[in-house]
Amino acid sequence: MLTASEYYHACIGHHPATLQRPREVVSVIEGELAEGAQIDWQAAIDQVAAANPGCRLRLHGKRRQARWRSDGHAPGLRLLPDQQWDSHSSLGADFIYAIPLSLEEGRGCELIIAGRDRLQIIFRAAHAVMDGTGVAHFMSELFRAIRGEPLLGTNAAYTDVELMRQVKSVRSPLRHFTPPTVTGQPQGTLQGGLWRRFTVPGPLPHLVARFAHAAAEYVHRTSNEVVRIAIPINLKRHVPELLATTNFTSMLYLDIAPGETLEDVKTNLQGRLERNVETNYPEILELIRFLPFPWLDKIVSLNEKNYTRPKTMETAVLSVGGPFKRSLLSGGGFRAETIFGLPQTENTFLAAVGFQGKYEILVGMSHVFAGGGRFEDFLGFLEKRLQP
Repeated sequence: MLTASEYYHACIGHHPATLQRPREVVSVIEGELAEGAQIDWQAAIDQVAAANPGCRLRLHGKRRQARWRSDGHAPGLRLLPDQQWDSHSSLGADFIYAIPLSLEEGRGCELIIAGRDRLQIIFRAAHAVMDGTGVAHFMSELFRAIRGEPLLGTNAAYTDVELMRQVKSVRSPLRHFTPPTVTGQPQGTLQGGLWRRFTVPGPLPHLVARFAHAAAEYVHRTSNEVVRIAIPINLKRHVPELLATTNFTSMLYLDIAPGETLEDVKTNLQGRLERNVETNYPEILELIRFLPFPWLDKIVSLNEKNYTRPKTMETAVLSVGGPFKRSLLSGGGFRAETIFGLPQTENTFLAAVGFQGKYEILVGMSHVFAGGGRFEDFLGFLEKRLQP
């Protein structure tokens, strides 16, 4: 059966009135290909797909009978040698989504190679199929294949929910309230959203706490409300030997009141992690699998009627990954220079990925929250606060 998180991610984009594209996880590796070097990307993909059945998931059945089988296609491959994209913003990134993925047809992920000598290696996966760490596992396996090394494969014999139910945790009920947004009230009628990327040097110790505190500090310049930051937590931290492409992520919510210092935030975050708060699994979530995908999508997604006044569950989502080593993501004459993941843009999404002594920072935001220079002001604030 699909777990509740997989079912939720799978529903996005199914209702005809939704304004949201299907939920995907997209990772980009940039680097240089040595002169004369040639990489057989299809052969590498085939090796990874053979060793990792999560790359070939296909959706069977509906609602409570919805389940995965690994009888789908290997990840697709698109070669775009003439594609030019500066990758520092969402401008020009639409080509990534040009070919729809399909869970029902078993086409849940795709590799895109853009450019000739300077390459952008873009891997996109339906979020119902993979999370960020699953995508990272795929990419590392891809380069193991390219370097001619043995693949690690997959050893997961259980789901994220089964793992959460087995990890001892301290129950921490969420206080229900409507948190403030980063930039205040929505304005305008422009649909969709945007994102931008900037780079800061490392090291950046306690980056999750620093990033969360910086966002809260920005909000508290004009608001006395408690800020809520949603932080995806990699459940594999409880089982370090676990290898999988599939979803093993849960959400931890961090509330930050006006006046809290960085040390307060660090202590609060560490305490919640020590108590394994993210493994509290509300069994009521099982009920969502009674709803058809279009019905659930209509309930949770933006549409023509609500996008100018969206109901937000958190001030921002904050995702931090890495740091990654160059050697893990290089091979066959390709030398990686950086890696980053594309943020969502329904509310405010903050992302950081570490690579070889630097961090790529990405901020996504809905247009109704970004207009009037607010997005640029927030970016400038963050860039100053996140300097080492």
